[in-house]
Amino acid sequence: MRKDYAAYLSIVAHYYLKKDTEASTLAKSFVVNYPKSQWIVKAQFLLVQVYIRQKKHEEANALYESAAKRLLDKSRKERHAKLLIYFARALSKEPALDDLEPPPANFAKAL
Repeated sequence: MRKDYAAYLSIVAHYYLKKDTEASTLAKSFVVNYPKSQWIVKAQFLLVQVYIRQKKHEEANALYESAAKRLLDKSRKERHAKLLIYFARALSKEPALDDLEPPPANFAKAL
């Protein structure tokens, strides 16, 4: 098991045990220790849930705002749009004439 995932699971365990102080400390250190982890967003949202449970709404709001800015960033939208276009082109590509085993057309799925 990867260290970042184990650390994330520790945050989850402390959160569900309602050990908010420990969960908060672990989540904050997770962000510092594993900034490139695939679990960082989930850890941040667990920290938000801890803040809400502790009635620290200003801190929760600040984290939500930073997440919203990241999610709604124009360059992120453009990257996702380019990916969608790439996959749409790849999936809608006509098979070449020399392709001996093209997939059969699935017209029902297209509807």
